[in-house]
Amino acid sequence: MYSSLRILGLASVLSTFANAHTLFTTSFIDGEGQGDGVCVRMPKDGSTATSPIADITGDDMACGRDGTTGVQFTCSASQGATVSFWWRAWPNYSQTGSIDSSHMGPCAVYVKQVDNATEASGTGSGWFKIWDEGYDATTKQWCTDKVIANDGLMSVDLPSGLPTGDYLIRPEILALHQSVHGDPQFYLGCLQLHVTGDSDGTLDIPSEYEVSIPGYVDMDSEGVVYDVWGEFDSSKDGTDYVTPGPDVYYPTSSSSSSSLSIASSSDSDSEDDYEGIPDGCLIENGNWCGVEVSSYSDEAGCWAASEDCWSQGEVCFDEAHPSGHANCGVWEEKCQEIQDTCDAGDFTGPPNKGVKLTRVDVELPSEASLSAWNSGSGSSNGGSSPSIIDSSSSAASSAVADEPIETEESGSDEETETPTTTEAAESTEIAEEEEGDDDGDDDGDDYDTPDNGIVDEETTTAEAVPTSTDSAETPGPTGSDSGSGGLKVSEDGRCGGTTDQTCAGSEFGSCCSKRGWCGNTRKHCSCGCQGSFGECYDTGANKYHDDEDNDEDGY
Repeated sequence: MYSSLRILGLASVLSTFANAHTLFTTSFIDGEGQGDGVCVRMPKDGSTATSPIADITGDDMACGRDGTTGVQFTCSASQGATVSFWWRAWPNYSQTGSIDSSHMGPCAVYVKQVDNATEASGTGSGWFKIWDEGYDATTKQWCTDKVIANDGLMSVDLPSGLPTGDYLIRPEILALHQSVHGDPQFYLGCLQLHVTGDSDGTLDIPSEYEVSIPGYVDMDSEGVVYDVWGEFDSSKDGTDYVTPGPDVYYPTSSSSSSSLSIASSSDSDSEDDYEGIPDGCLIENGNWCGVEVSSYSDEAGCWAASEDCWSQGEVCFDEAHPSGHANCGVWEEKCQEIQDTCDAGDFTGPPNKGVKLTRVDVELPSEASLSAWNSGSGSSNGGSSPSIIDSSSSAASSAVADEPIETEESGSDEETETPTTTEAAESTEIAEEEEGDDDGDDDGDDYDTPDNGIVDEETTTAEAVPTSTDSAETPGPTGSDSGSGGLKVSEDGRCGGTTDQTCAGSEFGSCCSKRGWCGNTRKHCSCGCQGSFGECYDTGANKYHDDEDNDEDGY
């Protein structure tokens, strides 16, 4: 059975898949979603966010690329809580999938107690492993197979013996498919977490369990390289695999008293100063927070509040993680409402002051499970199976084979069929004739890295084009003073809203900004641009002017 999987798997390695890599984007605490990107350190560059760590002895091994800098928010969990980590091949979930099935390997979760989760770099000593899983000989699955079968969710119970305080929680996946060729692929990230409980102090980790990251593994470490395909050793079937890193250390409440260096009386008597996400946040996107604008009762105050709101929105888009910017759009709806009231002459506000906005979150697949995989204790090597995993699951031999693909001829959705062993062998022969790494990420495999940049859900073409105002349905200009759809060409630089003015054909520029000003700069023509009152371009189109000459009045 395993030998046939090798043939099928090797054909997959040599073929081009769209969802090979992965990224930890989202956490759940006792089943409650914390929001995409909230409290999670992740790479800033969406185009390479899912790529594996390039140097397994470098600082990126602690919390990933850009992971030595903390994020604004730290989530909270109680001792013994179940924490779930969502892995996605497309961080913004524009497509489903977690990691390709050819990327077989172990999983682990590491923990580090820190003074301040936002300020700690994560590098250095103090890390210990609370759970790991390699190859399960009973179900004949690698841990990654189980992650795929569970729609990207990996869950563990926190040790009950963790003292109150801040921690970095570090989920890790090691893909071994290219390891014998010098390319073990580590995927990881860090969740900033504050643990609450009835014990204080510093956890005293036995020296045999504590490791430094980076430094806990290198290319010579056991378990970093393993011949999962049996290319060089046909006896390798996973049953002899040993996960890299230290043995699992799982402090329980009964043993925590002997494992704690008790804090001073002044510290232990003080209240927990954890603040979490500020109460003033009306909505969060990743680790950005939108706060209410100042109240106003005159025109100047109204426009100042509008400016403040749009400025906050711009920061939201600028700071958005690869997991997406959907809630920045929700915030902009609030800004548009304020602007519309200013345009209408209603200068008392803001409207709906202090009302929390409804957050947009990606829904979990209905079949996904958030049950802990370690059942209250760590496991080593063999691991424990999540309760939903069926030993007859085909996840070990099928990537995302049930997901529809679009054919070039018809554009219709078809289901990918798992090839037979004969077909896989034929695919191998064809693929062996092809050379090169198609994804451009220099990781040695032949997969296309998905476009994990922050995707504008409304833009589906490869190259952005200007969006005219319903040109197919509305009449064109009727005269020099008339714009598209009967709108008046702007005479004062204003547009949109209740002005009945368009920027199309105006001397101020052809784009109507989100704040109702005509211009041709990036700020006018891209993010938030009002296509009903002029032209708009995608930020990658480079059709706007980079100067700010006509940005004097704001945008």
